[in-house]
Amino acid sequence: MVVSLLTLAVPPVEGWPTHADVLALAQRARVALDRRALCIVHHHVDDVAWSLDEALPHFLTLMRLAFATTSIEGEEEGMLVFARAALAARGNAWVGAYVEAMKSRVYFASGERIAARTHFESAVDHILNADPDTVSPDAWLGLAEASIPFDVDFASDAVRKSESTRTASYDEASTRTRRMVIRGRLAEALGLRADAETYYRMAWDLARAEGDVRTGIVVSVHLGALTGDRAAWAYAREHASLCHPTWWPMRALAAENMRRAFPLTPAQRDVLARIRAGASNKGIAAETGRSISRVRDIVAELFDLFEVQPRTRAALITTANRYEPVAERA
Repeated sequence: MVVSLLTLAVPPVEGWPTHADVLALAQRARVALDRRALCIVHHHVDDVAWSLDEALPHFLTLMRLAFATTSIEGEEEGMLVFARAALAARGNAWVGAYVEAMKSRVYFASGERIAARTHFESAVDHILNADPDTVSPDAWLGLAEASIPFDVDFASDAVRKSESTRTASYDEASTRTRRMVIRGRLAEALGLRADAETYYRMAWDLARAEGDVRTGIVVSVHLGALTGDRAAWAYAREHASLCHPTWWPMRALAAENMRRAFPLTPAQRDVLARIRAGASNKGIAAETGRSISRVRDIVAELFDLFEVQPRTRAALITTANRYEPVAERA
């Protein structure tokens, strides 16, 4: 029986968490896909007394929570948090635009293009009513990403505005990475594959350097789909256990796994089965009558086939299980 993290109760501790604690935990849940942080923020975010002057930090906390929830719990749960975020700073035009843009993205990723366009148009209406000098770069980037399927020119203009606005970003490191991702998507939409790959690789390097696992997964899937880069797909597989299977990068990864499902030789299948049973190389050699060097060679082949770094057998088993059933070849 699967129990949602959102149903788990976390006993409150007097005097904790503070506003800053909740904001930091929400950021950790979003960036590192930390399930415990997600659970704590869900439980406490509305218990902390936010004043009218703190409407914006409350909104930012909920937005980070929405991103994390979408990745960990799935789009439906994430949409509920986006709706809560919309209420946190009512009357703020760019906040409204940001929320509508995020809803458009989620609907588009789910294949609901009509709903996605409706929310995108609503986001544009909101942003046009905002004071340009107050709009956050994050809001412009959210709008740019939502507009790529509908209006590439508008998306390009929104990216430029995200750089020229006087308002500072609230997540400067992730904003830089996100800008690169969006530029890559724009280039891809325009058929500029070489440019798209360049932007994606820059974004991937930034995400990994900053420890932003969520963005790293997103970029690796974009890069893998564009170029077939084995290292990019391997990165997504390595972190797939952190994510909900309905999140769009995981759906893309599942499709790639099915496309690239490959057969194993009888020897590889035999050794993999014994690894799953917990046997060591020496034990496998004794059980099968193979030399220890031959067993090592087969294990190395398995690590290479499943694109797993030769560090731990647990990673090999976890990755191989995602390919089942694997056909046998002569």
